[in-house]
Amino acid sequence: MVTLIELLLATLPFWVESTGLASPRKPDTYRDFAALAAHEKEGVDFSVQIQRRTSPFTVFAIHGGKIEPFTSEIAKSCATDNLNLYLFEGIKPQGNGMLHLTSERFDEPRARKLARESSQCVSIHGFAEQDHEIACAGGGNSELQARFIQLAERAHLKSPGIEIRFCPKLPGTSADNIVNRCRQPGLQLELSAALRVHLKKDPELLRAFSRVVRLTLAGP
Repeated sequence: MVTLIELLLATLPFWVESTGLASPRKPDTYRDFAALAAHEKEGVDFSVQIQRRTSPFTVFAIHGGKIEPFTSEIAKSCATDNLNLYLFEGIKPQGNGMLHLTSERFDEPRARKLARESSQCVSIHGFAEQDHEIACAGGGNSELQARFIQLAERAHLKSPGIEIRFCPKLPGTSADNIVNRCRQPGLQLELSAALRVHLKKDPELLRAFSRVVRLTLAGP
């Protein structure tokens, strides 16, 4: 079980500016999954969980477990028992940041295969902003971005305390991004540590957020 303190601390090595949006991420330890797998052991250092359903949609959390804490739980909530689910989770006692592969470099074969078989995808990520609750809607599909923001407004997720917007520093638009390797480009959601803490503490908010994600994929 990841504690709230672990959630706040785990991402600090990657972001240092007060905004949490502008600082470059620490370079990945490994250049790709093959290099990672040559040094890290599945089932000991990391785990891969896949739930295949009949849905054409997939929810990814490629920095799950202790890499970007609570992203796995958010992805599970979004997928429920209906959407396909992929989790790459850091399970080391410490030092899980070294398991981080940027979305463009994340080429784990099972993830790539699931992406190819999916019509559209959502990928859940986290960044270390602790003072502001922010959800950055990115990815290669501008229609999904706009729909997510609009539906979030309708569901009253956007409030004086929660920002939901496009963040130019976290665009997620690269064609190599795992979320854009589905049959159509997807939606990348970067969630601040403060927002993830709120979602962890407020099950009703988590359910509402997850429902908006599913409605976004379902279309107009």
